[in-house]
Amino acid sequence: MTELLYLMLLFSSGEKKTRSNVNVLFVIAPHNYRDEEFLVPYETFNKSHFNITVASIDTGICKGMLGHKFRVKNIVDTINFSKYAAVVLPGGSGVPVLWSDTIFLTKLREFYKDTTKIVGAICLSPATLAISGILHGKNATVWPSKKTIAILKQNGAAYRNSPVVTDGRIVTAKGPQYAGKFADALIKLLEVKNK
Repeated sequence: MTELLYLMLLFSSGEKKTRSNVNVLFVIAPHNYRDEEFLVPYETFNKSHFNITVASIDTGICKGMLGHKFRVKNIVDTINFSKYAAVVLPGGSGVPVLWSDTIFLTKLREFYKDTTKIVGAICLSPATLAISGILHGKNATVWPSKKTIAILKQNGAAYRNSPVVTDGRIVTAKGPQYAGKFADALIKLLEVKNK
């Protein structure tokens, strides 16, 4: 039985009521988010009955690198992060626009200070976590380019050349082929935190 099928069965029926009270925030780039890194975790969380909100730095149609389109109704700078159990950052070539959004980075830092909260980032997005300061002293992975690995190291993270890395309340993953494992690791953490 695959991990995803197991999770789908685990969260069906009686678990639905519990999960529908757990809020998860996805923050995507307005252009060129990586389709699978958003869609696979989004669908996994949705099928597991989590309450999902999607935000970006602007409202309207956000476009994925492979052509997927998603209408975003929430601006990340106006979101009350404290309502959420987890923040999930899909990757893609458009992610660097978030690296200079000081309001978002501050909200991410404040969110992580609450020891009940979980953060996940895949592909280029672990660099966002590093820039925010929350990867300092943590093990993490990232899309393996010289620039992204340097950003992690410059901000005090220990780069690990692994598909998915969980360190405390943070899950990072390398790229789109690991989107399923990334989602599974986040759900596993949420299961522990919300028992």
